[in-house]
Amino acid sequence: MLVTKKELEEKGVLSFSSNEEIKASDFDKLEGFISLKDCHVETSLRYGEGLDIALTHLFAEGTLVLKSTRTNNPVEYKFKETDDITFTFSDDEDLKDDDDIIKLSEDYVDLHDYLVSLIVSSIPLKVVGEDEPESIKGDSWEVLSEEEYAKRQKDEIDPRFAALADLDLDD
Repeated sequence: MLVTKKELEEKGVLSFSSNEEIKASDFDKLEGFISLKDCHVETSLRYGEGLDIALTHLFAEGTLVLKSTRTNNPVEYKFKETDDITFTFSDDEDLKDDDDIIKLSEDYVDLHDYLVSLIVSSIPLKVVGEDEPESIKGDSWEVLSEEEYAKRQKDEIDPRFAALADLDLDD
């Protein structure tokens, strides 16, 4: 999605709504990524003439197919994300030094990389399919949540003091 400064200056406000074809190669370095399906994007850009900036609102929704963090099986993950980005075409030093404003070196805005970043930011750290078991166990081991581990530690009696439980102090 490429928008030129000239288009923004002429129209003032531009809005797009489309189903985007994003290449799987854009996610090559993302571990656990399998594919992206049904990616719908809505974008609006508003040109701020006095400051020579483009205020951009980006909305993306779709379905990612990711590897389960437990089993590596494919899991569909629906995402819906928004982001507001401010670009400037200006050489104004005040705008260059603002960390919230992205300085463009060309006379166009290419939103493709920002869209990919928005999608990547929506991916959770832990991906588990609905049909996967709640807990994982093996011979003399199991995976516990932090809460369950803390509860077991609290309820467990230290074996060094276990004999004291049988001691009758009333005698």
